[in-house]
Amino acid sequence: MRKRPSRFSFVLVWIAVLLLSGCGGQKYEHLRVVWISPSVKHSKPIQDINDRALIRRIAACLPGFDDTSLKGITADPPMYDLQLEFQSATGVKTSVKVYLPRIPIWAGMWKHPSGGQLYYFDERHGPRVVELLLPYLPDKI
Repeated sequence: MRKRPSRFSFVLVWIAVLLLSGCGGQKYEHLRVVWISPSVKHSKPIQDINDRALIRRIAACLPGFDDTSLKGITADPPMYDLQLEFQSATGVKTSVKVYLPRIPIWAGMWKHPSGGQLYYFDERHGPRVVELLLPYLPDKI
């Protein structure tokens, strides 16, 4: 009589699949920061980032931005500060509009690219995204 695979072996196979596939997330190789706020002029409105570690840290501040299954009520604030254009190794582009935090007054928000929902930055990701993007921001926001 043949033994059935245990739950443990089933879990191990799934973990291996997730690890080999990169946990299902896109691997972004390029990020373009486009300053789109009409109220603040920027001397370099378009800047490119190719540092994969920095791109990964910026993407971590936008949890779920590349999940195309999210659907919800589309909304738009009156304006955004910038647009983050992520590009994967396969050429797939994902653009996220961002209204930066003004700590401690405003938490900031970002718009999900496929679902259109607005997400507020939490107390950890808001300051972190500003810190990571600081070299690419205008002197005054």
